[in-house]
Amino acid sequence: MQQRFTRLILAGAATFTFGLGASALSSHHSDEVSLPAMTKAAAVTDLTAHEKTPVRLTSAMAKKAEKAKRKAAPRAKAAQPAVLFKNQTLGSYFWDTGSSGNGDTGAPASGMPMQEGCFASPSWPMGTKGYIEYQGKKAAFTICDRGPGTPSRSGVMLDIDGITFAKLTGGTWNEPYVVGGSGEANGHIPVTYYVTHWGDGPGKGAPQPL
Repeated sequence: MQQRFTRLILAGAATFTFGLGASALSSHHSDEVSLPAMTKAAAVTDLTAHEKTPVRLTSAMAKKAEKAKRKAAPRAKAAQPAVLFKNQTLGSYFWDTGSSGNGDTGAPASGMPMQEGCFASPSWPMGTKGYIEYQGKKAAFTICDRGPGTPSRSGVMLDIDGITFAKLTGGTWNEPYVVGGSGEANGHIPVTYYVTHWGDGPGKGAPQPL
C-alpha cells in the first residue's frame, strides 16, 4: 500500500514536471513565432512608407516639368489687325495747336488735341487708323486733321505729327520744327502706309489732294 502510494506520488510529480516542461517549451515556441511575425509586419509597414515617397516625388517632378515646359513654350503673338488698304506716299510734318503761328492752321479739325500719333490726310475720313513704315521703323496713326494742303497736289498725301516725324528720321523735335535727321533737308520722307480701320464718312481708298 505504501509502495503504491509512493509510486503514485512519483508518477504525479513526473507528470507535473513534464507539464511544466511542455508549458515552457510551448511558451518558448510562441516567442519564436511572434518575433518574426512582428518583424515582418514592421518590414511591410516600412516598405509601404518607402513606396509612397517616390509617388509624391514623381508627382512633384511632373508638375515642375510641366511648368518649365509652359515657360519655355513660345507665346502666341497677338493677332495683327487686317490691312484694309496699303500704298506708298510722301509724308510731311505738322503741329497744329491753334496758335496760328509758324504755319499753324488751327487746332485739329477732329477736335482731338494735337499729340503724337495725330496725322492729317487730305481726304480720308476722320478717325481712320493704321501705321506707317520708314526705313524699318513703324509708327501708328489716327487721322485727326486735314492736310497737307498744296503739297498734296504734288503727291504728299500724309501730314505726320512732328514728334513721330523726328523719331522716324533721327531728328530732334524742337516745337514747331524737326531739327536734323533724314527729313530735314526737304521736309518730307517716303513712307509706306497701312490702313487698318476706316473712320465714318466718305473718302475711303486712295487719298485725294485738297
